[in-house]
Amino acid sequence: MPELASTGSGLVLTAIVDGPLSGGLPKAIELYALEDIADLSVYGLGSANNGGGTDGQEFGFPPVSVQAGSYLYLATESTGFAAFFGFAPDFVSATAASINGDDAIELFLNGTVVDTFGTPDASGSGTVWDYRDGWAARNPGTGPSPVFDPADWTYSGADALDDATANASAAAPVPLAGYGAAAQALVINEVLGSTTGTDVEYVELYGTPGQSLAGLSLIVVESDAQSDNGHIDARIDFGAGDTLGTNGFFLVGTASVAQAYGVTPDLVIATNTIENSSYTLALVETASLSGTSVTGMETVIDSLGVTDGEGAGSFAFGAPVVGPDGSFLPAGARRAEDGVDTDSAADFVLADFNLGPANTPTAATREVGGDYADVFIHDIQGETDLADGTLVGVAGAADESPMLGAAVRVQAVVTQVMPGLGGFYIQEEDSDADGNAKTSEGIFVASTLAVAPGDLVTVEGIVAETGGETRINADTVAVDGTAALPEATVIAFPTATVLVDADGDYVANLEAYEGMLVTIPEEMSVTEMFQLDRFGTIRISSEGQLVTYTEIFEPGVEGYAAYLKEVAARSLVLDDGSDAQNPAEILVPFLGEDGTLDGGDVIRMGDVYTGLTGVLSYSEDSASSSEEPEYRIHLPQAGELTATNPRSDAPEDVGGSLTVASFNVLNYFTTIDTNPGSNNGPYNTGPGGDEEPRGANAFSYDGLTEFDRQEAKLVAAIKAVAADVVGLIEIENDPLGSTSLAALVAALNAEGCSYAYVDTGPIEGAMGGPVEGDAIKVGFLYNTETVSLTGDFAILDETVDSRFATEGVQRPALAQTFTETASGESFTAVVTHLKSKGSVLPGDEDIGDGQGANNATRTEAAKALADWLASDPTGSGDPDVLIIGDLNAYTKEDPVKAIEAGADDIAGTADDFVNVVTQYDPDGYSYVFDGMTGSLDHALASGSLAGQVTGATIWNINADEADALDYNLDYGRDGSLYTADPYRASDHDPVVVGLDLQSAPRIFTLEILHVSDQEGSASSVKAAPNLSAVMNALEAQDLGNDGLGDNTIRLSSGDAFIPGVFFEASAAVFGSGGIADIQIQNELGFDAIALGNHEFDKGTAVLAGLISGGAAGDFSALTGSALAGQDFTGTLFPYLSANLDVSTDANLAPLTAAGGQAPQGNSITSSTVLDVNGDLIGIVGATTPTLGRISSPGGVTISPDWEGTQPTEAELDALAAVIQAEVDAVLAANPGMNKVILMAHMQILGIELALASRLSDVDVILAGGSNTLLADETDRLRDDDAAQGTYPQFVTDADGNTVAVVNTDGSYKYVGRLVIDFDEDGHILADSYDAEVSGAYATDDQGVADLGAEDLVDPEIQAIADAIGAQIVATEGNVFGISEVFLNGNRSGTGAAGDTDGVRTQETNLGDLTADANLAAARAVDDGVLVSIKNGGGIRASIGETVVPAGGTDYVRQANGEIVDADGEIVKPEGGISETDIKATLAFNNALSLVTVTRADLVAILEHGVAAAPSAAGQFPQVSGVQFSFDPDLPAGSRIVSAAITDANGNDLDVLVRDGELVGDADGLVRVVTLNFMADGGDGYPFPQEAAYTDRVDLADLDGDGTADGTLSGVATFAADGTEQDALAEYLAANYGDADSAFDLADTGAEGDERIQNLNYREDTVIDAPALTLVAGTDGNDRLTGTDGDDLVVSGAGFYETMLGGAGADLFYFGDEALNGSRERDVVLDYEVGVDRIALGQGVEIAGIVQSGTNVVVYLDDPLGQDDAIYVRGSGVTAANIDFMHDYTFMGA
Repeated sequence: MPELASTGSGLVLTAIVDGPLSGGLPKAIELYALEDIADLSVYGLGSANNGGGTDGQEFGFPPVSVQAGSYLYLATESTGFAAFFGFAPDFVSATAASINGDDAIELFLNGTVVDTFGTPDASGSGTVWDYRDGWAARNPGTGPSPVFDPADWTYSGADALDDATANASAAAPVPLAGYGAAAQALVINEVLGSTTGTDVEYVELYGTPGQSLAGLSLIVVESDAQSDNGHIDARIDFGAGDTLGTNGFFLVGTASVAQAYGVTPDLVIATNTIENSSYTLALVETASLSGTSVTGMETVIDSLGVTDGEGAGSFAFGAPVVGPDGSFLPAGARRAEDGVDTDSAADFVLADFNLGPANTPTAATREVGGDYADVFIHDIQGETDLADGTLVGVAGAADESPMLGAAVRVQAVVTQVMPGLGGFYIQEEDSDADGNAKTSEGIFVASTLAVAPGDLVTVEGIVAETGGETRINADTVAVDGTAALPEATVIAFPTATVLVDADGDYVANLEAYEGMLVTIPEEMSVTEMFQLDRFGTIRISSEGQLVTYTEIFEPGVEGYAAYLKEVAARSLVLDDGSDAQNPAEILVPFLGEDGTLDGGDVIRMGDVYTGLTGVLSYSEDSASSSEEPEYRIHLPQAGELTATNPRSDAPEDVGGSLTVASFNVLNYFTTIDTNPGSNNGPYNTGPGGDEEPRGANAFSYDGLTEFDRQEAKLVAAIKAVAADVVGLIEIENDPLGSTSLAALVAALNAEGCSYAYVDTGPIEGAMGGPVEGDAIKVGFLYNTETVSLTGDFAILDETVDSRFATEGVQRPALAQTFTETASGESFTAVVTHLKSKGSVLPGDEDIGDGQGANNATRTEAAKALADWLASDPTGSGDPDVLIIGDLNAYTKEDPVKAIEAGADDIAGTADDFVNVVTQYDPDGYSYVFDGMTGSLDHALASGSLAGQVTGATIWNINADEADALDYNLDYGRDGSLYTADPYRASDHDPVVVGLDLQSAPRIFTLEILHVSDQEGSASSVKAAPNLSAVMNALEAQDLGNDGLGDNTIRLSSGDAFIPGVFFEASAAVFGSGGIADIQIQNELGFDAIALGNHEFDKGTAVLAGLISGGAAGDFSALTGSALAGQDFTGTLFPYLSANLDVSTDANLAPLTAAGGQAPQGNSITSSTVLDVNGDLIGIVGATTPTLGRISSPGGVTISPDWEGTQPTEAELDALAAVIQAEVDAVLAANPGMNKVILMAHMQILGIELALASRLSDVDVILAGGSNTLLADETDRLRDDDAAQGTYPQFVTDADGNTVAVVNTDGSYKYVGRLVIDFDEDGHILADSYDAEVSGAYATDDQGVADLGAEDLVDPEIQAIADAIGAQIVATEGNVFGISEVFLNGNRSGTGAAGDTDGVRTQETNLGDLTADANLAAARAVDDGVLVSIKNGGGIRASIGETVVPAGGTDYVRQANGEIVDADGEIVKPEGGISETDIKATLAFNNALSLVTVTRADLVAILEHGVAAAPSAAGQFPQVSGVQFSFDPDLPAGSRIVSAAITDANGNDLDVLVRDGELVGDADGLVRVVTLNFMADGGDGYPFPQEAAYTDRVDLADLDGDGTADGTLSGVATFAADGTEQDALAEYLAANYGDADSAFDLADTGAEGDERIQNLNYREDTVIDAPALTLVAGTDGNDRLTGTDGDDLVVSGAGFYETMLGGAGADLFYFGDEALNGSRERDVVLDYEVGVDRIALGQGVEIAGIVQSGTNVVVYLDDPLGQDDAIYVRGSGVTAANIDFMHDYTFMGA
């Protein structure tokens, strides 16, 4: 009985009738009393007609009482009602019951609606609740509810009562009084699971018609009395579209049910979903399930146990148990009477194993008379624009049909018939397709009707979902004719996105093509055939075979998850379309002539399919319940299979005089398993004779047993390898110890071999105790003719080291020393077999990083193995050790790395082991698992043995082969496919190693790919990707032409980033400046980078964030890149500097790491040690000791202290001592290491050369910071570049050995490549340098093309560059000025006459322009500023471009070219100088500072600027308002020969230096604008620091609060006022803003420089006129008399002066005394017209000039009105011919 609803209503609407009699009679409403009702009058009814909305209560019940369980009937009249139903209605209302099939009904309680049928505001016509000439009946247990839910009702459908005269005889009678009846309980009604042939399986559910199964699951629970009892072996979750039919049935079954019984299941499941041993079948609430085993917390609806002999205690949920059937598992069971459930076995009878008629699978029937909606298939499939990672294949998921459960009718073309799947595929004709790429036009039809491809069919049925694939469960299928097949749709791999299935696994996103005929243009490689023989499937992948993640990448949870997505995006399954296990014919599409795998056919992993065409399905492997549903093509209709991976007859030649092999022989047992299966006996092997055999079974074929077949293949393989020593894995550990070994040796020697075995007996423990008794062990065979045993074997297990657990874990390791007969040399071989990734040990579960389960166990065992070997367990005294075997770990996993690190657990030290397989066969693999290749089998040589290894290879005879070809005969395998050859002798491939124990003195060839001063700028957008291509191309070359990997390292000598446009664009795009630069370094794969000076330019906090990954930002902007969505994680490499102590800086201290370790990301250290294929190489870093003056190193301690840029000999010695100490420490910590590389960022190449001669044991120096382009005679340089020295520079070190010093230009313009040989002592062999191979490789487009590297650009670097480029281009349209000429900001040139390059060595036009701009910005604030000085190092790029004109033969430099957008609109005009240009050239964007210095200070500042000349140095000045000459051959500090302060036209205002001597008052003051960096002492500039003295004003902090104002004014608002960038932008806009006023001063070489005159190139013309003799007045009234020469006559403070200049060109000066408020009357007695001049000081203005006889009176504008006057007398003097100099600055005044 339904419970009272929450509405409080005791009455509920239960049926509505629109009758078939004349006038639509009867029209009636049935109600049901849920409780006793004392007064029915509180209830009423109303009808809402034709969607017109509620009419309120139209009928009130009389005040009578009603008992619970009573039915009440209201009709419009009684005659028709009684005639139809046979009884009279209880109540009559012509209004409330006046309903047609589209009208709603409302039930009222005290005037409030408490129950509703239909929607009052909408007509029901054509809706699901349309009951015209029919009825609607409420489902038991639902309602009452004021909100109408159509799912609560069952409907007859329109016209269901037509032609009926009485309800009793109607075809679809009204189900009167059905609401209160007891609802049929939902039960498991029938199950079939084990039948003859391939199992036909189904589960039949029975319950109340229309009942939804959503939220329920059907589970199959393991019920054998074994350890996995209670495991949920299968689970089927029901979705919203899964409902019981009108007959109360729902059928879950395999596709084969349709073939066996002609009944199509409502939900299709995979074969073997139901156990073939004892199981419990249960229907439970999905939400109550947790994990993969029964917990006891499940909410169980019904359950049934089926047993083959286990007792009731083995079954879950207290289920009734049926069986066994004799001694066998019953085929299944069915209820004796449908739905009758007493929870006892007596309810059931056993099913028929032989598929007889007693088995009665019944599928759901649908509502009688239901209409089918005419739709297109794309309507059913719905739009599937699914985002990456969308969940699919489960109830309610995004891929579910929007029409799930709907009755539909479609007409379409049959594209493929799949009898093995119980139906066929159809697709819309091309003309009916909707053209939407996101909707599928195809669908599967579940039907047994015989159709053929090309048939045009009309299908009526119900939309359903099975395993994530949308289908139509057909009710009817009609063939209408034939039609052309639709055109196959092209799908591309890898897919752009992936989906997630119910288990969280990724699958390619092909949902938009589900059910469609598709074609794949890409080559698809065979990557897995493990299921081929049993289930008929092949996995294929795009872009070659899939590789195991940890074979090529370091383990990591995020990385592994991302990689699995990539694998899924490349993957597809080919399926034979059969539901049969172990098919008689193994179908391999397009193999041979018949597409079947027959004897002699060969298909191998890596073979390629092209042009595959077929229907795409999303479904389970039709016979394998171990696979989740995924996309597959069943029986492709077209395609081609090409054998691209042919077999080889023997392994590749590994050289040497001795070979060692490792071979996992996959359970070679002479003890036969006579009872096939696991854990079912016999138990007659192992040391104690109590283990079950794991090898060959007792099957035979054509006279050969499985053992015969296995042994023949193994013998063929081992004989072909012909190794002198063979390590065996998975050989029987029989009670006698060596029975299987003896049998294998006998079989080999019968074939002409000469093997013996190491007789260990049964391996029970190293001390002879029964520690463990595994059925398998490791062992050795050896060729008695070539080697002999030396000493006893040794065994490692937990009795030796508790970390090497063997009991139930891994097999004991076996070591044996062998001696080569020919040479007498010995080595020790160790064969080991570590714990597998299966059978998880407690606490060592898979953490999702790609290493699988039990990784910690394997790693600890690996460490124990390394420690054990360090103890020389065989007592050989020989350090030569080779570890071989199955480590159950891939190449990059922790156990392998643990062995490689040796006993000290520190990689890069002398006791390391070398993985010689990866060294000699880097792309090799020994195993395929889950379709991915990788090496579980390894060979690792000790450091001493590694140099004696001549080669190593993996012979792919097993992993690449289909297991259908192996020796097994289980599962009814076709024995005729077997051949007695090596192929598929096992599942692992043998590893083969060559040894030459008499190797000649060893030469080590090292390839160093190096760069320096990357310093990202606008040009890097092009140059950085190109550089990646060049580096990749160079590393890809096989230098020795030997097929072996080269010994390549990648290094950078510093300045990986620099503030500027690239840096700032990174902040805009990725969140922080520098992220783009650092990630580019990561992608370039540098092993280490030296700390340069520019790393510190933004301070140590910024540097720390970029190294640690703490800098805010991510790569979400890189959509489509492998980096997309990843967080920035900092450096993958260490930064190095031995002479910087970063631990004293709070920001950098946490990043400090000890020197001499293997490279660690996110760290700063003094040195690192690289393991380059077994050779250790020390890398030491060093940074210029001038760092504190040229950058912002914070609290970093710098050693040693240098006074200036050019170090003294003593300072060089001090630096060399610091570096030498680090070199010595690294070598001492690694006794086997003898090669050291120094990365020295010294900024002047001469310093690196000087260090080379002072150091010991340093072999190569990578210079940095100077951008010196070294090149050899074969190097092609970029247009516009010239070599500045020879590559390399060979220097003799302190010990007389040769050191190679190399450098290249920066900005990603070149890759340096040094390929050099080292002798055994680690000294370089200079004669090995080959200019055809080594040198500077340009990274321009030609450089890329020359190497054929166009396709080798790193995609992530390209993505970063594109994003940065877009950001820079966005700022290119912000143009401030025009230049007609190339503005030269190049850092250094050749020094040759006419070379204009060298903003760090000479004046340039760009240096002048930006210095002028700074002066103009300063004078806008303080017009007393006279001089602008900045450092050339602050100019980071030129403005302009270098091109070869059309038809030209040489490059030219020119102004910027025009830039247009995609629409051809001008973004930047020709010659335009943009925001980007300004940011690039003034990348540091220093603020401007005004300071007052003495004349002597100014000279000292200029002296410092040229102190490093002729070497390029960042301190070299660029100036405005001053002019000077210097002689670089004079000692630093005394090089200025002439200097003068000048006006805007270059006229001298004040001579500072003449003939090298300071002229005038040394303490005279000059107002100067400079960079705040320099004002603080940056670049070593000696600006005074006394605040009171300098009167310093920082233009970016005018309020002086210590915080930049951040003011943005003027036309340029991209940079703050008071900064260099703003100054240049405003100056350009004001003076060179358009083409008419364009800047046109072309740059010259040093011979044409005017402001800074290098006297090695030109004459000195600094001082404009002959020198003036100073004649100065005093505080009194003076009579001043000049000389016969040129005089400067200066008025004193007196109020009456007379001046006599005498002969010569005299200058009469009047300054501040004219403004002091005292009346001044001065007389010039002998002014010579045209010769003499009158100079007026700053601020002195003329009020008027009056001619008075022979005198001219010049009245001055005294601010206090004192009428100061100068009386000028002389021959011919007039008011018009006196020459005045205004704003004259006299520094000596």
